[in-house]
Amino acid sequence: MASVFCFCFITTAVSLLLNVTDVCCRDIARIESELTLEEERADCRYCLKMATSAWPPNDPETLSAICLAYCMKNLQQTICDYDPDLDSYRLKSDVILPVSVSSELSCLIPVQRRHFGILQDPERCLWKRMNLGLVSDLTDADLTQLLVHRPNELQIPLARLTYNFIHIVNRHSDNLQSLAILGSQRVFLEYCHMLHEEIKCCLRKAAAGGPETAGNRVFGSNYILSCPHLRCLTINCVNQFSSDILNTTLFGLPSLTKLDLSDCDIKLENIEDGLVSLKFLQILRLHNVLAVSNDVKQCFNVLAKLTSLR
Repeated sequence: MASVFCFCFITTAVSLLLNVTDVCCRDIARIESELTLEEERADCRYCLKMATSAWPPNDPETLSAICLAYCMKNLQQTICDYDPDLDSYRLKSDVILPVSVSSELSCLIPVQRRHFGILQDPERCLWKRMNLGLVSDLTDADLTQLLVHRPNELQIPLARLTYNFIHIVNRHSDNLQSLAILGSQRVFLEYCHMLHEEIKCCLRKAAAGGPETAGNRVFGSNYILSCPHLRCLTINCVNQFSSDILNTTLFGLPSLTKLDLSDCDIKLENIEDGLVSLKFLQILRLHNVLAVSNDVKQCFNVLAKLTSLR
């Protein structure tokens, strides 16, 4: 009887042990599954954190960008011949650059006098972004030669130019959208004195029925710059004695959306009419300008009239 009891006890114990083991296995499998899922979620969170962290994005340079950067740094070994006596580059005789390539290069290369040879023929290398800020000795003849490219963007220093640069720009402004005129206030004032004489002559001709009268456009009366597509103008060399020229210039640029007058020695109230005429002006930069005006309240009254500003 005792042996039968022991056998039943052992059988029951084994059965219970097997049940417990089965439950434990299922629990372990469930826990492992949950741990695996949690690890996957952690991996996703880590990847997301990496994607939004300060690490650079996984956006490598294109082959085109790499090639252009190499060409820019190695002009003589790629697309140009170099004359060490003249310190001048010239396109190789068998090189004609597609517009897409020359446009990208014009964004990468700040033009210096040594690059003028590259720009001699727009048919072989059309330059859309003409940044001449480093050409401190730029002359009227240089500007005339370079503007046959009819660029979209132009930056010019005034140091060696004459006041005729305005007419040169006007003749080549078909595509011009951005213009920066940089120089000293003294030089610009000298130009303005010369411009006043020409303006008087144009006004006399207009009064006598000159050729511009029919189009209701008189140089010096309702325009100085004639750039029909100009959207951005930067000028840093105007002072209080030349602000009337700036006022007339703004009248002739109704499509401007951005105007930068930083470092100009002017009072806003003196160019109020020109500013108010810019119906599409969205950005107006006036660093170191407001301090010139004696009446700050009057300045803000002028700015309040520019309702298109963002």
